[in-house]
Amino acid sequence: MIHRYRSFEEAQRALWRFETDAEYYRMLADLFQLGRRLAPPERPAGIFRFHSMEEANIERTSKTGDRFQI
Repeated sequence: MIHRYRSFEEAQRALWRFETDAEYYRMLADLFQLGRRLAPPERPAGIFRFHSMEEANIERTSKTGDRFQI
């Protein structure tokens, strides 16, 4: 369906969805599922225990590079 807007502000307001019904939450769940398929987690979920910060940093940099070094 094609919508015509008289101004940019009117078009911008049309992007927002204010009513939250079951369809809204289904679309939101589909969006998150798409995100997980496009960029799956790099490591398994859970808590990891290390003996030292150096050991934790080695594990972290081997998985993600130098982005999250403590």
